[in-house]
Amino acid sequence: MIRHVYLLKLKDKSKIPEISAKLLTLKEKIPYMLAMEVGTDFKGDSNSWDMAEICTFATMEDFKRFGADPYHAQIREYIGSLREDGVKIDFEV
Repeated sequence: MIRHVYLLKLKDKSKIPEISAKLLTLKEKIPYMLAMEVGTDFKGDSNSWDMAEICTFATMEDFKRFGADPYHAQIREYIGSLREDGVKIDFEV
């Protein structure tokens, strides 16, 4: 199993509900994604990130398909316009 974790710092935190809703459409549009979670930071520490996207895939092949998926590309572009910074890790479970 593959896990993809992406952390976001946003330019405008008031966009969190809109961004969360948009991210969650990935699970609806990408049937080979096993699970998806979106979380928002409630603590607000100086070293906290604003949001987390966590996706789970059954196989490396599914994960690679996700990376090349046209709908995922649209979401990446949308997020790119709203994020100040982002960091990710992809790993096998």
